[in-house]
Amino acid sequence: MEQTVRLQFDFTGEQTVKMEALMEQVGVRTKKAFFNHALSLLEWAINEKKAGRMVVSIDKEKDKYTELILPFFV
Repeated sequence: MEQTVRLQFDFTGEQTVKMEALMEQVGVRTKKAFFNHALSLLEWAINEKKAGRMVVSIDKEKDKYTELILPFFV
């Protein structure tokens, strides 16, 4: 059985409100589930960059894309 590790984070009130709003938007009920989804997304993005691919948002109507830029991607 995998060992469970408890983590504690300090968030500002503003960060907490943003997180809870995002959780509501996507229908995630627990912070644990929210962070599991966020971790999966980040892991995917990192693997894409490692493979030499771009992580982008595409606007089909304007035929334009915006690349995801994170400090550790540079």
